[in-house]
Amino acid sequence: YALLVAQENKIIAERSIDAVSRELKNTEIRFHGGTALKSDVLSLDVRLARSREALIRAENAIEMARTVLRTILDLSPASPVQTVAQKDQKLPDFPATLEELFHRAESARPEIQAADRQVETRQREVKIAQGEHLPRIDAFINYGINSENIAFSAKQDNLTAGVAMEMDLFSGFGTQQRIKKAERQLAEAAEQAHKIRLQVNQEVKNAYLALQEALQRYKVTEASVASADEALRLVTEQHRAGTATVTRYIESEAARDQANARTIAARYDTFRAEALLKRALGEWQ
Repeated sequence: YALLVAQENKIIAERSIDAVSRELKNTEIRFHGGTALKSDVLSLDVRLARSREALIRAENAIEMARTVLRTILDLSPASPVQTVAQKDQKLPDFPATLEELFHRAESARPEIQAADRQVETRQREVKIAQGEHLPRIDAFINYGINSENIAFSAKQDNLTAGVAMEMDLFSGFGTQQRIKKAERQLAEAAEQAHKIRLQVNQEVKNAYLALQEALQRYKVTEASVASADEALRLVTEQHRAGTATVTRYIESEAARDQANARTIAARYDTFRAEALLKRALGEWQ
């Protein structure tokens, strides 16, 4: 998404250079004809230089984003990196409730599942340690034949059955210590599981709020683009007719570029926030 934003910003900078260059050329003609001031020409020169600086920054941001992608994808420094066009990508839907997201994360995040299994293991260990206080009962049965002849005979066979019970009367307090140790480990596992849940819920909430903010910002910035385009069109006509100053034109042109840049950033921020939310939920496509 950083690469896509940089590519969009490059288009904005190129469009700004083209628009300012045309206006500078018209102003120079008017200056030579005596209907424009030298300061107007110089002001447009400055604005053109700023637009070119913006183009350089955008191109640098593109290459930096590609470098990061090459590193992530383990590609060579000279490998080409291209992106799929995202202009028609639908904006993410805002989730229903935060509680629903918490439940989804509860069932999908592997950290929570692993912590719960650890708690279950510690609970079994406590029961095993507590079971050492109980008597140990063994049942046995033996069958034998008192004859050198292995043929079955009801008069020569022996059958012995019984139950044996053992119980520790004193173990030097070892059993109590093992129970306490198991209980401490259970408490640690339960506390760790609780901590992990708090961390996951915090991640989910932060991603939820980030997505909400990005969607709201996009709606606001999208509405400003149409107004900025129309304002620039009107000021451009007024400037060429000599009824608007070059300063007003430069302000309108800069406002249009800023509105477009904010809209692009807000749009891709919604996709970033959606990706962060999916990661927080443990849901990946």
